Amino acid sequence: MKNGKSKKEKGKKIVFNAALILCFFIGAYAGGYVCGNILAAVDNGEVNTGVLLIGLLAVIYLSTFLHIIIHESGHLVFGLATGYRFSSFRISGLMLAKINGKLCLKRHRVAGTGGQCLMAPPETENGKIPYVMYNLGGVLLDMAVSLICLAVYLFARPESVFLSSSLLVFADFGIVLSLVNGIPISNGLMINDGGNIVQLSKSEKARKSFWYQLEIYSELSNGVRLKDMPEEWFPIPEGEDLKNGLVCATGVFACNRLFDEKNFDAARELIDKLTDENAGTIGIHKNQLVCDKIFCELIGDNNSEVINELLDKPQKSFMKSMKDNPSVIRTNYALALLHEKDTEKAEKIKKKFDKREKTYAFAADMQSERELVEIAMQKA
Repeated sequence: MKNGKSKKEKGKKIVFNAALILCFFIGAYAGGYVCGNILAAVDNGEVNTGVLLIGLLAVIYLSTFLHIIIHESGHLVFGLATGYRFSSFRISGLMLAKINGKLCLKRHRVAGTGGQCLMAPPETENGKIPYVMYNLGGVLLDMAVSLICLAVYLFARPESVFLSSSLLVFADFGIVLSLVNGIPISNGLMINDGGNIVQLSKSEKARKSFWYQLEIYSELSNGVRLKDMPEEWFPIPEGEDLKNGLVCATGVFACNRLFDEKNFDAARELIDKLTDENAGTIGIHKNQLVCDKIFCELIGDNNSEVINELLDKPQKSFMKSMKDNPSVIRTNYALALLHEKDTEKAEKIKKKFDKREKTYAFAADMQSERELVEIAMQKA
């Protein structure tokens, strides 16, 4: 088992490194070409160096932001074209969500992602669901826009050094980001679009899990709590299915549902299964599950050694990066109250929780999290 996993991990690393090297050479080539143009223009006295460099830095920043919008718009456009329905559209920490039929602006951030477009899935036909174009839409639109900019640069040949350099930088960023998202790789926290397609193509259970997850997100947006959703949407992965990240993601929702039902013993048992080293659960989900495991320990035996072991450096780093996530705030509150015995700190975290409740996209989740905060208060 370990040898098999080792070979699989080595294979993933080879693909990941090859993709990074390819992206590096594309970026280096374009960067060198732009620098050559700048130096030539400076030598000829055509442009002020400082002004040009400041302008290009602004273009680099703007390119990153615009490509995130283009990428998520690709998911939206190709999703709508294949029968999906709008659920939410997030850029950085700002989310436009459809809540009870109305569009609302909310704050929501996910570590390891610059944006996300979630859509309610179409009805399945003979158990099949269209998934390729929805997942690939961001890569396709990003690449198309980048190639158009590259074509303008190559064939129109703008005389302005700033304009020509900006076009090349924008095209370069888009091509690199398309490859990073399209080549099946994982950044340790999330699986990219290409990775999703590969996992969906290999497993019918993964495709069902994908459908369940999008339906769950849609229902959460409409204020439905996990415990009130159909039980069949929350299958617990077993055997070989535990190696598939998308199937495990449905298991994470099953764990969240057990929390909503206050069935902490069953939840902790499932957490151990999903965070096992052989499980395919993605990094961000494993970290979220560890948060829940810490909470279970705090309201249970409250063993300091167990808690300190769970709060290792990677987990602390994750909780810091996701400090505005309600489950992380709830866990930090319980830690301050039950582990550190610091009521003043706990009260400050509680105020942060109250403030976050007003801006969080999923009111049903907040309702459940508030009940968990009250359980921690009762334990204290």
